[in-house]
Amino acid sequence: MRWAYKFGIYEKLEDNLNFKKAIKRLRRAFIIGLSISFWIRLSDQKPSPHEDSFRKKFIDNVCEYWRKLLEWDAAAEVKESFPAPKFDEWKGIIKEECKKYVDLFVDNDECVSKNEALSENIWVSFICIMNNIPLWIIGKPGTSKSLALNIVINKLMSQNSRSEKITKCPPLVSQTFTCSNTTTSEDIMYDIGKLVDRSNMYNNNYIIRIQILEEIGHADMSRFKPLVCLHNIIDNGYPFRPGISIPVHLIGLSNYKMDSAKLNRGILLLRCSLNDD
Repeated sequence: MRWAYKFGIYEKLEDNLNFKKAIKRLRRAFIIGLSISFWIRLSDQKPSPHEDSFRKKFIDNVCEYWRKLLEWDAAAEVKESFPAPKFDEWKGIIKEECKKYVDLFVDNDECVSKNEALSENIWVSFICIMNNIPLWIIGKPGTSKSLALNIVINKLMSQNSRSEKITKCPPLVSQTFTCSNTTTSEDIMYDIGKLVDRSNMYNNNYIIRIQILEEIGHADMSRFKPLVCLHNIIDNGYPFRPGISIPVHLIGLSNYKMDSAKLNRGILLLRCSLNDD
């Protein structure tokens, strides 16, 4: 939430904000933080025609509890300046942020459809990359998983933009490993090792290293259990030398649901089938 307040919200943070504007921005950052951590991993499709989607249920429940908290005496000072949002306002904030980011990363002359799936994928990918948070995107083929990730990484690497969101990004090195049901932990560690060796060419204290694991769902079903090695990389980084670990950002793309123990180690973006939007 702190990163969203200072940098993540698309609108640039002004110097010397007054209290009213600061609280308004903090409230927006709070909604974004909850959305990235919890809302985005839920399905946006209705389980049945007469039932709301899990995303809508989440917002409704959070807003209801938010309103109850404001009824406490301790919350009297912020009751007016930090009101509980309604569903339409919450969803409007997310749509607005997604639209601004997709417009930033995708030029109008690129002949790319800026649909809801692509917009959400780009928004979440950028946030996770900038904060070194593992990201798992699960969805059927055609839900813009690889496309969105390639758009974000290529834009950040080229820094072909006037926006500080892109030009302030540190040097970025990425590579892709395609998993299969015969993948082993040694295969993944070897590929990450090559990524770390490439990143050492930069004389920079902070480098973003991105290891993309395509079809990670196949590796999750492998009898060799190759994804076990990712737990240590997420917690401690890649063991480059004895006593020296290098942080590596992991992004997994899959057409199939994975083991929940691994999904809980990062941000999960669940992509359902494309709708008319």
